[in-house]
Amino acid sequence: MSIDYNNLSDKYDYVRITHSYIQDILNEYICFTPNGHVHVDLGCGTCKETFVLRDKVKKFIGIDLSSNMIELAKEKMQSGVFIQADLQVNIPLLHNIADSVTIISFYHHIINKEVFFAEVNRIMNKDGILILVTNTIEQLEKRGYYAFFKTALSITIVRYKIY
Repeated sequence: MSIDYNNLSDKYDYVRITHSYIQDILNEYICFTPNGHVHVDLGCGTCKETFVLRDKVKKFIGIDLSSNMIELAKEKMQSGVFIQADLQVNIPLLHNIADSVTIISFYHHIINKEVFFAEVNRIMNKDGILILVTNTIEQLEKRGYYAFFKTALSITIVRYKIY
């Protein structure tokens, strides 16, 4: 069972908490890099976490499968470039384009991790920074809305366990 994020996009920012520790990490490792910095957010969704980069990188590129999520991201990141693409296939960017890459709450959607990370490596320059943030099963179980949607929790846990 896959999740249709186009149908969830208008509610997404209201049910997902913004984590200050993620924004602290972004500020520490990405925001103080040299001018000319190109940042790529894979599985960007609405840019709920990465919006803090909007005025701090020279170029922001967000890629997501959901066109509705991208439309919401554009509202937060007016100067960003957004691409609708299936990241399971490839990352539609040039070699060595990215100075930094974020993968935030998207890892569990990646089916073939070996192929995906080979693509991440291809688009990153040799001194690039990769920040990957995901949840543990315990963190998922503590999310309040799963108390009401037990089936959704079991589906999510299965997706997290795909290696």
